[in-house]
Amino acid sequence: VSMNGTFSGCYALLQLPPLAVAGVREFWSCFSSCVSLAAAPLEGISASISFWGCALSTQAIVAIFQRLASVSDNPSIEIGGNWGTDALTPDELAIATAKGWTVTY
Repeated sequence: VSMNGTFSGCYALLQLPPLAVAGVREFWSCFSSCVSLAAAPLEGISASISFWGCALSTQAIVAIFQRLASVSDNPSIEIGGNWGTDALTPDELAIATAKGWTVTY
């Protein structure tokens, strides 16, 4: 299952409804240019994904980390360009890394 480009270019998208995405294997450019996205309650992400340049707060990023699946193949989650990224604490980042994720900016 692929969500490649699903929400790409949705500039005014503020938030997503809760979505179960455990079976999704590709998220390439899923949230590209979603500059207003402030909440993404995706449950069970298990493949590399980027939220670069969205409008996520620290709390929204932590909520995404909490919903990540535990993985063994070291996927990455890109969170740079969000206004909440700089305020993340080491303990908050550890939520993702303890599940096997690489967090990039």
